[in-house]
Amino acid sequence: MRHGADMLSGRPLLRRWVVWRRVTALTFLGALVLGRFVWFPWFGGSTSGTTLLGVIPFVDPLAAIEVALATGRLGATAVLGAGILLGAAIMLGPVFCGFVCPMGLALDLNQSLRRLFLRAVRGKAARTATPTRVPNWVRYGLFGFFVGFALLSGTPLFQAVSPINLLSRGVAFGLWGGLVVVGVIVVVEWFVPRLWCRALCPLGALYSLLGRWSLLRVRIDPHEAGKIRCQQCQIRCPMGIPIMRAYTLGKQLAVWDPSCIRCGDCIDVCPRSVLGLRFRPFPEKREAEAFGAVALTIGGESAPAPHAEVAGRRMDARRDRSDERSEAL
Repeated sequence: MRHGADMLSGRPLLRRWVVWRRVTALTFLGALVLGRFVWFPWFGGSTSGTTLLGVIPFVDPLAAIEVALATGRLGATAVLGAGILLGAAIMLGPVFCGFVCPMGLALDLNQSLRRLFLRAVRGKAARTATPTRVPNWVRYGLFGFFVGFALLSGTPLFQAVSPINLLSRGVAFGLWGGLVVVGVIVVVEWFVPRLWCRALCPLGALYSLLGRWSLLRVRIDPHEAGKIRCQQCQIRCPMGIPIMRAYTLGKQLAVWDPSCIRCGDCIDVCPRSVLGLRFRPFPEKREAEAFGAVALTIGGESAPAPHAEVAGRRMDARRDRSDERSEAL
């Protein structure tokens, strides 16, 4: 059992990935606010484009595409800034969505508030998976629409109406009018959770396309997968990915769904540490195999070490108990 885990469920009491992603997103939003002041020259800009230390540019790739199509040109700084984020998405996947996006942070907190409200009204009830009534291919259609609109009209429309930009401008620069759009999405998500991130956001669509073959993934330990069929991973997934049904029980070594934002929710709730956010697959050899490989040489012959036999028996007992629990579920 992992340190700091719930004694009944085996899950950690502190959801470390939830904490990390909220801290990083709040840090980014706080840096945008501080960037308004002359005494904070280290970071400045908006969600469309920022500059770190006054030298390193970061430009929203969709903004760069829209501006290039609308105007027929793009400055070298914008190309460099967009290239940095494009490269990061190709290597790490859509981590912007999971760890940086201010709109993602707001909707994440909104869902926590929604769950607390429903628990107070209805009492404790089983949590259900993210609804997928609106298919996630809609956001790819919206991505194509905004790109096509920029090309045909010469206007980068999404940069003007993007809830991500409207939220950051409202918080960082006091432009509160745009928060009406954000408020509408917040209210709608009380009835259709995670609608924006999962099915509507064109920037998320671009990042998911770029990160389709990224190295950083939610990896699956094949030695532990499927022993407890609790389905908590797919119930907690904000993007509605059927992690257990399609991947852990499907004998996959990683979650290959391009919608995965690497948020870590599935890792936090897994009672057997089946999942991990890793660049490489889980190692092949497990604890019992490692102990079994240890031997004492006696009179020229190899004999298993006593602690290896004990460890093997313990591992077998744990597997038997886990099999019984899986059958009961």
